[in-house]
Parts: sequence; structure tokens; C-alpha cells
Amino acid sequence: MMTEDQLARLFQSLPEPEPAVRKLYYNEQGEPIVYTCDTLDGNYIEVDSETFAIASYRVRVVNGKLVHIPPTVYLNKLHPSDSGTLCHSQDVAVVVKDSGTHWKRKTYESN
Repeated sequence: MMTEDQLARLFQSLPEPEPAVRKLYYNEQGEPIVYTCDTLDGNYIEVDSETFAIASYRVRVVNGKLVHIPPTVYLNKLHPSDSGTLCHSQDVAVVVKDSGTHWKRKTYESN
């Protein structure tokens, strides 16, 4: 069994661990391939621990810098149309069979 002094000397003789380097590997277009601490072939940039933990693929590497791509927002709106769902003339929430106004959904995309 080891004494406390022997154990302390053993730990003191161990080399200091190398700090972990968090990397994002990317292709020629700047699109992310993988987040890792391993050394791989290819282009990479070092990232901070928060970016590494999130590991978002909605990013690009441009001139060695990480650029976040804003999420795409889709908005749906109802518009009167010649086709679509036939609704009561006074209330779009009431679907009817005979007469009324046709409504169709139109989707808008923005960043």
C-alpha cells in the first residue's frame, strides 16, 4: 500500500495534460463537417466551448471566421382566391358548401 507522500510524488511526476482544442472542420465552401477535439485532415477553425457545446450546423466559415446563418422564418396568410377552401362570406372560420368566398394559404419566406 502507498503512503500519502508516495502518492503525492506520483501525481507530481505526471506531466500536465494538454488543454483540449475544440475544432470545427469545414469543407471548401465553408460548410461545417464535424465538431471535434480530435486531429483530422482538412481545414478547421478553433471554436469556444459554448459554440462547441451548441454544435450548430447553421454556420459557415468565411475568411477564417465563423458566420451564423439566421433561421428562415415562414409566415402563412390567407388570401381570397378563385380556388381553395370555400368559407362563409362574413367568417373565414366557417367552411360552407354552397356559396361564399374561396380562401387560399400563401406562404412568405424571410430571413
